[in-house]
Amino acid sequence: MNLSGGARSLGFVSILLVAAGPLLAHFRVLAPAAGFGLFSLGLLLGLVAFAVGWFGFAAARRTGAPRGPAVQGLVAGAVILLLMTALFITRGFRTTPAGCTDLASCSAAAIDTFYAAAYRPNKFVVDQLREFSPINDISTNLEDPPTFLVASVRGGDWDFPEASQRRQQELYPDVKTIYAGGQPKENFVIVRDAAREKGWTIQLQRPDFFAFEATTESKIFRFVDDISVRMYASPRCPRPMNGRCNSTAVDIRSKSRDGLSDIGKNANRILDFTARIRELTVESAPPRAPEL
Repeated sequence: MNLSGGARSLGFVSILLVAAGPLLAHFRVLAPAAGFGLFSLGLLLGLVAFAVGWFGFAAARRTGAPRGPAVQGLVAGAVILLLMTALFITRGFRTTPAGCTDLASCSAAAIDTFYAAAYRPNKFVVDQLREFSPINDISTNLEDPPTFLVASVRGGDWDFPEASQRRQQELYPDVKTIYAGGQPKENFVIVRDAAREKGWTIQLQRPDFFAFEATTESKIFRFVDDISVRMYASPRCPRPMNGRCNSTAVDIRSKSRDGLSDIGKNANRILDFTARIRELTVESAPPRAPEL
């Protein structure tokens, strides 16, 4: 098989795998990790098809051989490249770039990405490596993260990894405990209902401890993430009333079951959820450290 034929075959297989991986995982024919593995293999083969197609096209021009197979491989590879660009820009189709509201603005965002990769490759690579950092367990409280009771029954390691603490502080410094005005008892219902509003499935409620656990599933590959939420009276009340604490500390932990990197998904989930809690409650200032 010549280069042109190889490019066409690689392009066909890459498109097939890129389509089959998500579909098989979505309809639960394959496990999420297996479906994602097929998808990733398809992306890799697409890049190879593009490169082989380029060389095959050049060789066909020199020899006068048919260029059709090489062009087909190039087109398949180009489709994969466009898909990978979209994945980078949207962080896995989770977000849209700032200012991306229509076709023109989103096209401008794509051009900016190409510019960053071409003219600032070092910074571009560093930014992508930060996004794909091997961390998939995020907590608002690094010293005493919420625990999992339901999830731990399935086995596995559910302890918060110490190595994640430093990475999280570098990557997501805004992920912190939030403080809502009012008692934990009244805020428990508000926070739990906000979780249901987000589409989370409540797995365990512990109203006496002002805590609950939930799961959420990705729409395409059906990856499952576990979430633990814990509330308690703030130890140093910024707004004491009638001698009682009038501030609730809310800690959230979100952990992915599969993979080494969550591509920032858990941190974004926590930030999005805490923003919603702020909308539903009267946020109180965090407790100040005692003056020396």
